[in-house]
Amino acid sequence: MSESRSSGFTLIEILVVLMIVSIMSGIVIANMPSLTRSADFEAEVKRLQIVMELAREEALMQSNEFGFRVDRNSAGQLSAYSFYIYDDLNQSWVSYEVSPLQPRELPEGIEMRLTVEGEAFSLDGDSGGDADGEESQGLPPVMLLSSGETTPFDLTIFQGRDLSVTLRSDGYTRIEKVDLNED
Repeated sequence: MSESRSSGFTLIEILVVLMIVSIMSGIVIANMPSLTRSADFEAEVKRLQIVMELAREEALMQSNEFGFRVDRNSAGQLSAYSFYIYDDLNQSWVSYEVSPLQPRELPEGIEMRLTVEGEAFSLDGDSGGDADGEESQGLPPVMLLSSGETTPFDLTIFQGRDLSVTLRSDGYTRIEKVDLNED
């Protein structure tokens, strides 16, 4: 009598492999929020850089003066921003509500810090707002002029302690992205 043994995997071997694959999948999925956080952060940084450059070009093309201001969101964090246009008739700054330059809040956890001409910009009464902190008629800290010039600034966008990127303008050239994590 000859015994014929078929080749293949036993049920136990298949179950062990499936268990290892499911454990590895669980580890990858558990780390996914950090991957999406990074992707959301990079998307917002790129969007803000493009929108600021667009506002700079709009000022040049329309022969209008534009302004940019970092605002507090509904939770009180510095994670919102607005563009303004100078109204020559009323000689005041008005919020620019035209897409894509309309006011915007960044996703939760992403914040900004604005440094204008080497000095930190504050919303706490030092920036020309009235007693209520309302600054809609005051001078925006960053000017995007019809001559193509901008106010020199560093706009640092950060998420937690791990992610940080600075958008920088020297006042004459394009707004550039400086990744502070690569130091």
